[in-house]
Amino acid sequence: MATAQHRALESATDLLTQRGARTSHTAVMACQLGKICLVGCEQLRIDDVACTVKVGETTLKEGDLLTLDGNEGAVDVGAV
Repeated sequence: MATAQHRALESATDLLTQRGARTSHTAVMACQLGKICLVGCEQLRIDDVACTVKVGETTLKEGDLLTLDGNEGAVDVGAV
């Protein structure tokens, strides 16, 4: 039976984490699922209560679009 974490990984388009490394469980699972996973984004601040994240000075709410560049390790707000 899949855990809630595994279901979340499967339903995500790609993954961005505040902590972790390239060999973390999330990064390995993302690779197995064919998804981009950027780990260790120190500028990422997650507010579980408000369902928002802050990347640098930009605050995003659930459903806002981010573009992750797995080659450069870049995070852009919106579609690029």
